[in-house]
Amino acid sequence: MPSVNEPLSDSVRRAVLDDIIALARRRHADEIVTELEGMIAQLARRLLTVVVAGQYSRGKSTLVNALVGAALLPTGLLPVTAVPTIVGKGPHRVAHVVYLDGRRQEMSFAALADFVSEAGNPGNRRGVRRVELSLPEWSLDNVQVVDAPGISTPSDTDGQAADPALRLADLAVLVVGPEPPINAGELRFAATVANASQKLFVVLNKADLAGVDLDEVIDFTRARLIERLGFAPPLYALNARAAIGNAPGDPRFDVFRAAVAAFVEEHGTSTLGASIERRAAVLAHDLKRNIELERIATAAPRDARLNALAQLQSMEQELHMRRPEIMAAYKSGLADDLQVIEATIQEWIGPESRIIQERLDRFVASGDIDRVRDELDAAAADVVSRWSLSVQSRLEHIGRLRGGRLERDVKALRQELIVSVLAALGNATFLDTPNAPTFVIGPIRTAGDYATTGVELALQAAFHTLPKAMRVWRLRETLAQRIDERLDRERGQLLAASRATLQEANTSATRAVARWFEAELTTVRTAIDRAVRVDDRDVASRIAELHAMERSLFDGITILQHEPESSEAGSAR
Repeated sequence: MPSVNEPLSDSVRRAVLDDIIALARRRHADEIVTELEGMIAQLARRLLTVVVAGQYSRGKSTLVNALVGAALLPTGLLPVTAVPTIVGKGPHRVAHVVYLDGRRQEMSFAALADFVSEAGNPGNRRGVRRVELSLPEWSLDNVQVVDAPGISTPSDTDGQAADPALRLADLAVLVVGPEPPINAGELRFAATVANASQKLFVVLNKADLAGVDLDEVIDFTRARLIERLGFAPPLYALNARAAIGNAPGDPRFDVFRAAVAAFVEEHGTSTLGASIERRAAVLAHDLKRNIELERIATAAPRDARLNALAQLQSMEQELHMRRPEIMAAYKSGLADDLQVIEATIQEWIGPESRIIQERLDRFVASGDIDRVRDELDAAAADVVSRWSLSVQSRLEHIGRLRGGRLERDVKALRQELIVSVLAALGNATFLDTPNAPTFVIGPIRTAGDYATTGVELALQAAFHTLPKAMRVWRLRETLAQRIDERLDRERGQLLAASRATLQEANTSATRAVARWFEAELTTVRTAIDRAVRVDDRDVASRIAELHAMERSLFDGITILQHEPESSEAGSAR
């Protein structure tokens, strides 16, 4: 085995991957086999995968187009990318669609939007796993770029649309923006992206929208990233759209592109090796855990195995009954939190109304209704901004509190399943609990700004012809009422957005928990079924066989988790 300061050789890494593939084939773990074979092909080509990820409408596809040098991928303000799209170098300009069932089909570039976009392929009804684009003009050597589906889209009900793409990541580029600046959901996703890759770059796209406030937005974004990640990833502010085509582009994009190319040139090989070792170790660990449970079950007497199978079936029914109870408690908690938010905003209206009245008094005295209207719009915008920040902060706290409690409940329920099955087998062995899904409550999204028509403060054309004293009197008479009506309308808008955000959180959590439990039940069910099918005369040899598999996987994981101390790619931070 290599020393702690010595990187793995290609031959050692390949041998470990081959061993895991052989074991995965024996277990009929086809998805693991496919992923590992892809890693071997990637190593052979020295091909680094850069995943471009982030919230929808931040300009991920536009950034990939800028790297291509042409408007190749569909873009837009609404959610666009529905499936991972891989762009790399090839001898011919060709596009292929790879379906979930494994079929691979050539397609025209003109039909690209029909397969990769949310509009052309809503909910991925075409059953597409990914789309691959091969371009002779691609200029990033030894690099393929993956445009990942955006997070927080209406169809991303599990909050995990980007997961298939992130599983491919050696390097990652997180795309954020200035309007609005990086939010809580993006920060949580940033941690996921950082953990999924060996190196993280951050692009603050559409930097021109920040105007003179760009430096302030950059500092804010960097500070939030450090607070969340514990380190400062390289951050590049640019305008990707300006870098597409033959016109003079954004020189800041050239700096970003050069930084990626320089990192690949200097650290590409070590980064690729470390990334594949990390990803393969995760797959090997999952395989080992499944084998361990089957070995424990096989070692039990046949009566105990049959008892465990019956207990599993009983526990499945109980889990299907108790899981909705857990989710109902989660939903009820969110409803209680919304009531607290509603009461809090209601308490804010009175003080805010008085502050706005004081702000508008001097304009009311002038009788200038146009100025009063504009100032009221500005004051209302200030209020909405403060309220939105405060409510978002409360939602983040709710997400941490409710999400953490739900995660604990989910893991405890899964542990009950394992303990119950092990007890039926007459075994008290503790099996590690895999990570439960995380639950993100994203930013509130309002329906849009109100038109700047003020609050109907006697806006008839005739009002302007009234004597000044009459105009002032009319304004004073209606001002307080109109301010309250405007604030109440803003309150309703904010509460509707908060309610929708919490509903999205509940829907996402419900589906994520269901999917997680189904995967866990399948793992346990498969292990017990296999153990039951073993003939009593073959038990000893089967246990020895399973134990040998475990030992082989343990040795492989130990080798793969070795990290050279001197490699920047190893720390990648």
